Amino acid sequence: MKKLRKQYESSIVKGEAQFSEDGNHRYFLQRVWNKDLPMAAAIMLNPTDADALYSDKTLMKLMNDFVEQNYGGFYVVNLFSYIAKREGLLLEKTSYDDRYDKNTDFWISHAIKNSENTYIAWGSNKNRVTRIKQVIKILKKLKKETVYRPEDANGNITHFSWLSNDYRWVEIKVDDILN
Repeated sequence: MKKLRKQYESSIVKGEAQFSEDGNHRYFLQRVWNKDLPMAAAIMLNPTDADALYSDKTLMKLMNDFVEQNYGGFYVVNLFSYIAKREGLLLEKTSYDDRYDKNTDFWISHAIKNSENTYIAWGSNKNRVTRIKQVIKILKKLKKETVYRPEDANGNITHFSWLSNDYRWVEIKVDDILN
């Protein structure tokens, strides 16, 4: 029986991250384990304390998912680049304008440009419409017509880290992201 994904007997995973000078924003996170395979871009809500070496639960889950899909690595960028363990802390600690800065969109563009596919995994669109519209403009400028978003077994959209193992990635048109 043929294996669906590449199996690795050994591998070195290279991690890279880009932070603001004050350390309050993480713009970009990358994991690469096979340079011969394509990359994926995941756009999440906001970063936690994960860095070039340390992975949180969501990153480990994403990595396993992208290995299963035969990618050679992935980029993680965020709607909001301000580092907070939970969305509640992001909302409590920052004003809307402080949740991201001029560098955030540069790194979102970088990740999308250098990836075969883009995965939007920020969860619901509630309270994020203005920012999501800005990201949609970036996707369109880069001529991306579709993205993938996770849905649970009932077709509900939720943040990637909250999904059980019965989720699936659904391809949608960029114009349908807010629907």
